[in-house]
Amino acid sequence: MYKMPEVIEFISDKIINDKKLYGEIETLLKRIVSTIYSQSLNHSTFCDSLSTPGKLTNHLLKVFGVTDRQLSKAFEEIGFFKGNRMYADLYYQTLTILYYIGIKADDDIIRMYSLVLINIKIFNGRKYKYMPNGCQPEIAEYLINQVFRSSKVLKKYPNPFNAITEYLAPNIENKYSDSIKKDPAHPIKGLVMIISQSWNRIDQMFMGVQKEYYKAWENSDKKGIMSNIKGVDGEEIDRLDNNKVSSMVNKVQKNLITKGHNKLTNDDIKYLKASPYGISNLFLSKTEDFLNETLNDDDIHNIYEILFDIVKIVDESRLCSINIVQIVDKLSGTRSGTGNIKKLKNHIDEMLKLIFGKNILQSSVSQLLKLRKIILLILLLRAKRSICKKAKFEKAGF
Repeated sequence: MYKMPEVIEFISDKIINDKKLYGEIETLLKRIVSTIYSQSLNHSTFCDSLSTPGKLTNHLLKVFGVTDRQLSKAFEEIGFFKGNRMYADLYYQTLTILYYIGIKADDDIIRMYSLVLINIKIFNGRKYKYMPNGCQPEIAEYLINQVFRSSKVLKKYPNPFNAITEYLAPNIENKYSDSIKKDPAHPIKGLVMIISQSWNRIDQMFMGVQKEYYKAWENSDKKGIMSNIKGVDGEEIDRLDNNKVSSMVNKVQKNLITKGHNKLTNDDIKYLKASPYGISNLFLSKTEDFLNETLNDDDIHNIYEILFDIVKIVDESRLCSINIVQIVDKLSGTRSGTGNIKKLKNHIDEMLKLIFGKNILQSSVSQLLKLRKIILLILLLRAKRSICKKAKFEKAGF
């Protein structure tokens, strides 16, 4: 059994042993969830957004009596590694503390309220990822009423608050609470599961919704729906056409998860370790570990979207026709300036920081250029391998 960090035990014991403080936290959670419920009464589709309590995290840190650094360090010990934005988010960490308090005090109400607030933020984030251009209620209503199967969560619970409180959060609690109670500090099967499994379920839910949502836009038989949507003009239609890039990115990421193709072969490693790259096994293994962690999908997705937009990868034939090495050499030789090239560079630098720490950006200009090229080479190789029959590093085409 893994040992819970002293900081987390200190916080939980402090609150459980102080009846007044415990009651204040329970009342606070009830008030927050009740307010969100009241705001959601008129919600009817998954397009409706739920608000999260903006000042809750700072308030809880003051109540806990620890610094954000102390809390984050403690959570790193139980699987909330700092290389992932969500695990490092103090909002999730403070609510996970409350869930743990609910375990120790055998208080299913505190556990459920904590799960609800965790799921609300994940729900909002996943929806934005899969519908970056906005969500039209008329399309959502059409899908709910005429397209979705009766078993689909968002058909049974079209109101997001109901979907979370009546299905998503209780499902996580019922399925994983016993395992978490046995070893809450376990870095895989402990408290970290309430975050990872909530994310996985909501991500899968919106991945399925996205396909149907944009199909409704593009299908000529659905023009009657589009004509009823206010404010849709030529610019909006152009933006929706750009979702071909987003769809390709989602297809690539889905295939990498379901079909594999996410491991560098011996030939790949040999190529990257040779001149002019000369990269180490440690760099490659850490990079692969980061890319294969599904909770890093957002960071990877953002890079793929910018990259695919620059290279005009809008369908499978285009992806399968590119020469990876030539594309990367061309991108690396382009001045960053502004626009997508600069965005791509900034996102890759951010990824390097998440994998290796901020000091990696203090490397020489030539070393940084090499590291960025290698990240791009690996990302494009993985993308191509997920869709195409043949993909490898080669100078003169495929």
